[in-house]
Amino acid sequence: MPKTKTGKEISPVTLNYFCLSPTIKATFAKIVFMKAGPRVDVLISYNTKDLFNSDKRTDKDFDKATFGVTYGVGICAGHNRVKFIAEFDAQYDFTDSSFNKMSGQTFRNYCGILNFGVSIGLRAEKE
Repeated sequence: MPKTKTGKEISPVTLNYFCLSPTIKATFAKIVFMKAGPRVDVLISYNTKDLFNSDKRTDKDFDKATFGVTYGVGICAGHNRVKFIAEFDAQYDFTDSSFNKMSGQTFRNYCGILNFGVSIGLRAEKE
């Protein structure tokens, strides 16, 4: 029996959002912090590279604004002007960001983000 090859196609979908997420931050034991605050995501653009037009969604299938909350914990350690940061942030949506008419599915964001960074101050902090 002859071997047959099947192919695959990847069709990237891009959703670009502007996110506004002000937070309140509380510090414990000088290095541990917690933060939380509201979040609003505004859809800037939607794009699909689907060659066969199988994805029938348009930017009208996505809500222009999604509301939720951002919260997290982390550590910030260092001396004087340079501090190293490691934090875990979570995002939880209160509203749907999209609806797929073909499947009847809605989409909400429930994600976790692990951040690492360096903070460099313009002047040394007073202890």
